[in-house]
Amino acid sequence: MFTPLEKDFYNAGGLLHNAYDLQWLANAFINGDLPMPKVLIIGIDPWWLRADRGFKTWLTDEDDAFRLGGHIDAFREIRKQGGIGDLIGSSILASKSPYFRYYAIGSAAKKYGHGFRKDGSRQYSPQMLLDYLKNPKYVDRENPPIIERIRRYRSYFTVPVILDKEKIQIIIDSLSLLQNTEIEMHVFMPPVSSEVLKALDESVELSKWWQFYKTDMPGLLKRRGMQVIPVAQPAHLGLSDLYMIDGFHASEVYMAQVVRTIIENIQHSSYLKSVDLEKLSSTIENAAIPLAFEVPSQNLTVSEGNKRKK
Repeated sequence: MFTPLEKDFYNAGGLLHNAYDLQWLANAFINGDLPMPKVLIIGIDPWWLRADRGFKTWLTDEDDAFRLGGHIDAFREIRKQGGIGDLIGSSILASKSPYFRYYAIGSAAKKYGHGFRKDGSRQYSPQMLLDYLKNPKYVDRENPPIIERIRRYRSYFTVPVILDKEKIQIIIDSLSLLQNTEIEMHVFMPPVSSEVLKALDESVELSKWWQFYKTDMPGLLKRRGMQVIPVAQPAHLGLSDLYMIDGFHASEVYMAQVVRTIIENIQHSSYLKSVDLEKLSSTIENAAIPLAFEVPSQNLTVSEGNKRKK
């Protein structure tokens, strides 16, 4: 999405799970523990604001790479999946996914084509994309689906919901800390499917929390001079729910359109103005399907275990 800045861009979204992770990240940039980026596009999830979620940061935990038990646990999981020799071999020998042209990270991604690309962006499973080609319709692919979790008040949507003022302030303070540096920052409230947006808007039990996240939180940040991308659904960009992986995760094609919108509306002095918009638009327009820029080769079939068949 960021041609010709590919070597300068990386996806570190997995770093942040809650307000305390964001606080750690902001301090790490300020203290020089991590290199200061020129641009930061940072997503804030609604459950970060809940009192019953995210009590501490995981970023201060001991790295499992330095713990024998961590390696034992990893081998146990690989053994459960079977084919331990194949997985280890692909980790050492393979460099590209068997189903796509991208360079992969991790043995599972290299063997099964489901995992992370070299820049940290995620490649969804070949089976999911092949299923879409057979039956092109919107499916909430989470298990259970996001919409069912909302209706039954499960997972992140349990009730009662109490807004955590301390966490809200931590988020605001952390972003303000970064705002006072040379970082160009864009705050992002991730999109949702139309059915999820409608369910959350209409839920009496979840409305106070959801409306604060959807309306008040962006307002607080905008008043501090921050660039904020509010909660949206595909229709806001002239798209449909076909561009959603599930109720809370947008496809890479959808996100490319969001990136294009950011770049079109930023100041000319922005580092992101170096991005080739013509190339980005071509990538969007030539996407194989709404879910992905690229799909597995049509002469391949993918079994439930994502193994190649003849």
